[in-house]
Amino acid sequence: MLTSPFEEKLLRMMMTLATELAVTRERTEILELACRKAGVDVDVVLEDSSSTALAARAERHREFVRRLLVALEEPSLEEKS
Repeated sequence: MLTSPFEEKLLRMMMTLATELAVTRERTEILELACRKAGVDVDVVLEDSSSTALAARAERHREFVRRLLVALEEPSLEEKS
């Protein structure tokens, strides 16, 4: 199926992204529903551009990219054998 270690690593990265996206979408829907039921205006919360909120978002983005790039550091199945 895959012809090179690079393709295997790319596939691993794509599967990591797909898994993260699926989990994120499910959790987002549940949290938005819970917030709205509690009377929280989700749109106002999401528009928070304070330096603390921006720094926290940037850190989450860095952590996500770090986890995604782990696939590049792991040996492929071909390299393991």
